[in-house]
Amino acid sequence: MEGFDESEYGGGHSTLYLTASCVGHEAFMACPNIDRVDLIGENQEIDRGAFYGCTGLKTLVVGTGVKSIGDEAFAGCENLVKVEIEAPVPPVLGEDVFEGIHPDVEFIIDEYLDVEVMIAYANSDWAKYFDVLSTTVVS
Repeated sequence: MEGFDESEYGGGHSTLYLTASCVGHEAFMACPNIDRVDLIGENQEIDRGAFYGCTGLKTLVVGTGVKSIGDEAFAGCENLVKVEIEAPVPPVLGEDVFEGIHPDVEFIIDEYLDVEVMIAYANSDWAKYFDVLSTTVVS
C-alpha cells in the first residue's frame, strides 16, 4: 500500500509510519498486529473507522500535519495507552473517535508546543477523551 512504511514487520507487532494525505475508511480496521501508529503526513485526514478495533495498538503519534480524525477512527483500541501530540493546532475530531481506549491513557504534548497549545486542546473536543490540563509535557 502506498503512503506508509511498515518497519519491524514480521511475526510480531508493527509500527506504521503513515505519510499519505488520507488514511481511508476502515483502512486498518481490526488489525491486531499494529503496535504503534505515527501520523506524519501533510494535510492528513484520517477517515471513519480507520483503526477501529486495533487491539494491539498501544501508541499513537499525532504529527504536525494531521487536520482531522473521523468518527470512531480509534474506537475500540482498548490497549491504546499513549497518545503523543505534535500538532500545534488540535485536529478536528469526529464522533466517538477514542471511545473504548484504555482508561489510563497517557496524553503527551511535545516540548516545543507551548501553554497556549495545551489550552487549545483543553478547549476542544479532545477534552472529551483526555485530561489535557494535567498532561505530561515532554522535556
